[in-house]
Amino acid sequence: RHQIALEPANGNYRADLMHQLMIERRFDDAIQVLGETMRLLAKGERLSYQDKVWKELDSTWSHQYVYGTQTEILEVRQKIGETFEAILKDYPAVQGEIRQRASRYQVPK
Repeated sequence: RHQIALEPANGNYRADLMHQLMIERRFDDAIQVLGETMRLLAKGERLSYQDKVWKELDSTWSHQYVYGTQTEILEVRQKIGETFEAILKDYPAVQGEIRQRASRYQVPK
């Protein structure tokens, strides 16, 4: 968090923090970092290492590494979907990667 505070547009730090929080099973904290990161992007900020953020998110979504039980995985996926829904609600004109990811990370309710 200190590194992010010093360099908020560094996607490498954000992806690393999300990963660390996930493996520590601090899912709500990881989702909060995801939301903060997506809001920066939705506002038009450019992140360095942005591809690392997307790769980390894909790894989390696909359960590429073991971070929880099946129930927890489904809950995390639901929260990821809700995060993207909130971003689209708050920034309806957003396009590009965020819009594409929002449709990819939807969970049937």
